[in-house]
Amino acid sequence: MTTRNPADEPGDPFVPGCIELRLTGTDGNAFAIMGAAVAALRKHGYADQVKTYQAEAMSGDYDNLLQVTMRWFSCDGYPAIKTIYDDAPGDNPEHIIATTLPASDEAVAAVIAADPTTGNGRSEWLWIRLANGDLILGVFPQGDTYFAHEEEW
Repeated sequence: MTTRNPADEPGDPFVPGCIELRLTGTDGNAFAIMGAAVAALRKHGYADQVKTYQAEAMSGDYDNLLQVTMRWFSCDGYPAIKTIYDDAPGDNPEHIIATTLPASDEAVAAVIAADPTTGNGRSEWLWIRLANGDLILGVFPQGDTYFAHEEEW
């Protein structure tokens, strides 16, 4: 994922994940999280995005707030989660077909090296067709390999 420092290029459109937001070590209530996010948007010149972020963040429960914040910001050093929508207009949560997050080189190496012949390693290589028609080639961890890397997500 390519990120940039928004302060280096004032006036550019907002790119999700371009702003680092520290959540650990702060008060975890919803107002504190939204306050930190709004302050970060304003600090980096994206005050015009505050109402959009707040509306999306407040459109559900606490879990929704965390998911929205993790899509908008790179939180605690983790890259922003990318959401893939189907081809319907707009970014309606009912049209989400996948969420993605870059994997570390170590996790990729471990999953690829895992045994594909048991239920405790990884799947065979698969072509995966998303609902929007996109095609992905990949493997997924299974059993012990899955549990060893689950926390990275």
